[in-house]
Amino acid sequence: ELEKTYKRRVNKKEKEKKIMYAMNEAILKFENIAWQSALRDYNLDQQSFKIKIDNFQEISVQVPLEEADDFDNNFNIGLKYLKAKIAIKDSIYVLLYVEIENPKNNKKYIYKNKEKYKLDINKIGFHFENTEKEKLKKKNEIPDIEIEIPITMKKNDNIIALIIGNENYNSKKDSILKDRNVNVTFAINDAKIFKEYLAKTIGVKKNNIIYIENAKENEMKDGIKNLIKLMKKKNSKYTEVICYYSGHILPFTHPRKRFPYLIPTDLSEKNIEKAINLEDIYYEISKEKSHKTTFFIDACMGINGREESLSESNYNIETKSNGINGNIISFIACGDKQKNIYWKEKKHSLFTYFILKKLKETSGNVNYSDLNKYLSKQVRLKASSLKSKKQNIKLMIGEKAKYNWEKWNMK
Repeated sequence: ELEKTYKRRVNKKEKEKKIMYAMNEAILKFENIAWQSALRDYNLDQQSFKIKIDNFQEISVQVPLEEADDFDNNFNIGLKYLKAKIAIKDSIYVLLYVEIENPKNNKKYIYKNKEKYKLDINKIGFHFENTEKEKLKKKNEIPDIEIEIPITMKKNDNIIALIIGNENYNSKKDSILKDRNVNVTFAINDAKIFKEYLAKTIGVKKNNIIYIENAKENEMKDGIKNLIKLMKKKNSKYTEVICYYSGHILPFTHPRKRFPYLIPTDLSEKNIEKAINLEDIYYEISKEKSHKTTFFIDACMGINGREESLSESNYNIETKSNGINGNIISFIACGDKQKNIYWKEKKHSLFTYFILKKLKETSGNVNYSDLNKYLSKQVRLKASSLKSKKQNIKLMIGEKAKYNWEKWNMK
């Protein structure tokens, strides 16, 4: 095969791949539209609503006069937008088809674009690199797990999530962690990309994700309260909960035991009692109705931070645990006396990197048994090769989950 022919064939395949990814992104974008910002106007003569959606063309939807008020009143919060089909014309998204359902009156309205669109990949305005040097440069700039994240078209309204990324701990003069280099490197990037995978790959709806960066004590407690409220609102045995935390954990002493506490970014020596007991969160969630709850704790349960140690001689202790109740499993980045290693070139912790790597490789279709085996092996090997350190992930399993957790699936 001639080099020129080879390049043309490879470039065409790359372009087709990128276009399909862009179209999937467009559908995801459509499903997450802030509909309250869309403009609409009812035409009495034609008995139709003209709707202008950001980044899409204006559409016209037939709605009988007697149903127009219900449609209009429920437009922002009550209508469901289903089975969307998107095309790309001159680098602009074009809505081809959508079904709009009004649960209040069980009516369905269909928009169908009458124009025909032929996908011509040579006329779509994407830029593709032609040299291996340019491709390598781009690959080195962006971590592999952040490129072309798999997208599912199937949304799961049963999944709700709380994601907290605490990175900056050095900003307050009276911080409990003052005078130490204890920012949690890449914690925000870990949380941010984890959120992307939940939305794009697992299919969690945007309004079912609570996301907080550099959370202060009141923000963390509000996030937990809002998660519980969502669980109460759904009140369903099919509800699935995912909690992700990247930040610091420290053990604090009680009369008989030492427990792991999540550390807000504004915790000071004056209000140390406001640290958040992880086991309290397990307990509050276990009281609500659900199918399963999964915790990903990208932190050490003992006294070591993300490579930057928090320990002093009088803190060199192991945490104690009463265990977990309910249908809960908790994946934890490392053991009590180990350090939580990050991978500088990948801009992620090892723990989060390999979670996302597995989700990318499987498009989210991975059971917990396989995920556990994969994380255990990959984190251990990479920690040894990068830093000559031991890092073994830890697993905590609730009483109601111990017989079936291995069959649970991320998706």
